[in-house]
Amino acid sequence: MLNINVVMIENLDEKAPFIIQKQMIFYGRTHLIQVNNTFYLTVGMNKTEKTMEDIRFLGGETRKAIDTYDITSVSINFDRLFKHYTSYSNKDIVVSFMEGWYLAGYSFLTYQMREPEHEVSLQLGTQAYEYYAEVARVRANAVCIARDLCNEPANKLTPNTYVKKIRSIFHDSPVHVEILESEEDLLKHGLEATAIVGKGSSRSPKFAVLTLKNSNASHIGLVGKGVTFDSGGTNSKIASDIGEMKMDMGGQLLSLEQ
Repeated sequence: MLNINVVMIENLDEKAPFIIQKQMIFYGRTHLIQVNNTFYLTVGMNKTEKTMEDIRFLGGETRKAIDTYDITSVSINFDRLFKHYTSYSNKDIVVSFMEGWYLAGYSFLTYQMREPEHEVSLQLGTQAYEYYAEVARVRANAVCIARDLCNEPANKLTPNTYVKKIRSIFHDSPVHVEILESEEDLLKHGLEATAIVGKGSSRSPKFAVLTLKNSNASHIGLVGKGVTFDSGGTNSKIASDIGEMKMDMGGQLLSLEQ
């Protein structure tokens, strides 16, 4: 079991308790080194243009490197990130980094036998950072729910099971779930394509409308493609491509503001 200190490095002349080599500063490159009895994971962040997505990437690369070792606890030092991403707040930096961390730990193992994963203790410096990490974890969990739905095979995630999962996800939350499922309801709301395409299956289509209640935000409409299986009209795909068509349900997301 190892205790690892995560250190971000951008320049060769930075003071550190080890000798910095050129390859160690390359963006996203990680190296595990030992100095006396202390282990460090260096994360290179030498990059001219820096965006929030770059920070998420660094968090993901750090997590993937950590997962290759038998780790007990991880201490992350954000000071250099704050120094070199001055156009963003400390909160935004920590949240983005930890989003990348949590998202990189995702695996779809529903139908696989697996050993229980050992817990890794995270040391982030302050209670504020712990709170930011929790914000990131909630956001990442929402993404992982969508990933789970997309990874489910079409013979498991039918329109009926899709509706059950949606109702389960938003149970006891301020989100109202309305399901349009009869052909009459679909046509009434102008969803002719959904009704017609659904006739090609023995399982009738469902249309989910989610409404956030008690919100003071401006009216925002998000339109998602909740298709559990779609052959794209005339099916000209070969057999090896069929299994990936379940990913169609993760299609384009449109935002409409009033």
